[in-house]
Parts: sequence; C-alpha cells; structure tokens
Amino acid sequence: MSNPHDSGGSGVLTGEDSIIRVWLTKTGQPGLHNPPLGVIMKGIMLLRNQFNECQKDTILVESSNGSNCLKIRNQAVLNKILEIGKLVLDNNQSLTFSCEKDSSAQGSQGLHSNSPKGFMPEGLVFFDKGIFTSETLLDELMDQGFTRVRPLFGQQTSDKMNVDGFILTPSLDLPEFICILGMEIKVKTYITHVMICNHCQRHGHTAKVCRSKPRCSRCANNHLTSSCTIKRDNITLFKCPNCLGNHHAKDKACPVTKNVEKVIVKAVQEKITIGAAKKSMQISLNPTCN
Repeated sequence: MSNPHDSGGSGVLTGEDSIIRVWLTKTGQPGLHNPPLGVIMKGIMLLRNQFNECQKDTILVESSNGSNCLKIRNQAVLNKILEIGKLVLDNNQSLTFSCEKDSSAQGSQGLHSNSPKGFMPEGLVFFDKGIFTSETLLDELMDQGFTRVRPLFGQQTSDKMNVDGFILTPSLDLPEFICILGMEIKVKTYITHVMICNHCQRHGHTAKVCRSKPRCSRCANNHLTSSCTIKRDNITLFKCPNCLGNHHAKDKACPVTKNVEKVIVKAVQEKITIGAAKKSMQISLNPTCN
C-alpha cells in the first residue's frame, strides 16, 4: 500500500502530521475520559461527513502514551477541528479536541498476507454498531484489494452483541490485517454456512438457480415441500431426502449436512477448492441422489 505522505495537494501536511488530543465527555458524568476506539472511530466518520477536504487518509487514529488521539494530515481540516472544538455524538456523548503536539509521520506498516493457494476464503471483521455500512466500509477497503463487503447476519452477530459484522471478499489473497483509520484490524477467516436448496434439498446452491426436480424436505418424495401432506409438526413421519433418516432435510444433525460442513472447513483451512477437499476426504455429499 502506498504511503499517503508521498502525495501532495493543497493544505496537505508533509513531513510531520498534527496529533490532536481527544477527550470524551458524558452527560451526568463529570470529568474528561479517554474515548474507546469504537467511539473515536464514530467521531472520525462524522468529521469526514462535515468537511469536504477530508479524504480516506486525512483523519486517522493515533495512540499516544496510552491515549487515543487523531492524526490530522490536512491543514484546513486541522484548523476547522480546532475551531469547532467539540463534536456531539449519540447517547449524550461528546468529543472535545485540543492540539497536543506534532509527531513524525508514521508510514503504513503494510498488510500481511498469508498468500493462500487454490480456494480463496473470505474475511470477517467486527466493529461497534453504527460505525460503518457495507458501502462505507468497501470505500475504505477498495484500495486494499477487496471487491465486495456484505453484512453478516444470523447467529454470529446480533443486536444484543451491539456490533456489526462484515464479510469481506478479496480480489486475490486474504490479508491477515486491514488498515482502517490508521489502525491494523485483524481479519478472521469466514467459514460460510451450509447452503441447502429449498427446491431440491441438495447442498451448495439456492432454489433460484436450481434446475433439478423438486424433492420434499419432509417426506423425500418428488414434490414441493409446500405440497406435502405431512404437517411440519409431525416429525415422527419425516424422511430426509439426503440421508433417508427420520428428520427434516435442514436438520443440522443430518450426517450429510455434517459432511458438507467438514468439507467447507477443510477447504477454508487448507486453502483448497471445495472439490479437492471433497475428493481428499472421500465423502459423498448426497448419497441418495440419482
């Protein structure tokens, strides 16, 4: 990744960047507090929206003696931040700014790639809720080799966790870290959930692209599940179309589904294709299919 200091431009600080001390104030709680990273990141995104001069690397997070600060790389933005002095956040919180000192610019440490071969896994990152959307995060990451960002739903994230999860699709290698607002963020490997078609009940695709004949998820016969005479609560009569066991096709205990999970994990961990993982494990994923 190129060093932002190599680029010039009107108002851009060169050689040294200005470090701005940031304090968090809370309604009903006297005194100044060191803001957590999630709060200071929200503040940076709000400041970006306020100032036209802000580029992606204009305002970054900087740690100074254990405190979270702002690194400002544009003189016009620096002057405006010091002029407003205070930024109101949600939840009765505000950030106040004071000029601390100039600090020698630290070049980018670069991204550490694990250089996988074959199957390319996707990445998974988490941020405090409300800092990024898929669109704003992709804007941050496009110059770091990512082509797509989509939100993570389901059991791995929820409103109770107060975090937003994002799945990152790299164009080539999946890096171990991404650089966001001047910080290196660890990227976890995303292991996708097992996909089961609602039309044919086979694994690995959706009903939208399915070209197979329908199979019922309750009785394994060749009709749509919605046409089945077996009610959804009459589980004693269920017959899985994949393993012929006494359960629904989407039951997580299905041995075929468990084999699919093992193949996916092996492909991600060993960075090989799904087909290669299946072959090496000698697993038949849908033994009842014709």
